[in-house]
Amino acid sequence: MKALTTAPIDTHYIIDDPLVRPLRLPTSLEVTRDLQLAIERFVSLERVTCNYRLLYHNVELAIFQIMDAIRTCERVGMEPSEIKSYLLPV
Repeated sequence: MKALTTAPIDTHYIIDDPLVRPLRLPTSLEVTRDLQLAIERFVSLERVTCNYRLLYHNVELAIFQIMDAIRTCERVGMEPSEIKSYLLPV
């Protein structure tokens, strides 16, 4: 496939690359499992005994994992009330 130097606005290109795979949305079962795991990781930090700096980074990572799981839940169409019900332990 040749590269184009100019193109009209709103032109979409097909990437002719065998390494590019079509995106597949995960199922609601997969995303709720991922959300539950992220929440369990966050809650388990209450029992961790380590230095403050390491704990800070672990908490930060756990929060980012929860946020990513929430975004994925939203993408597959879960209702906010359903997502909030999983967040109760946090």
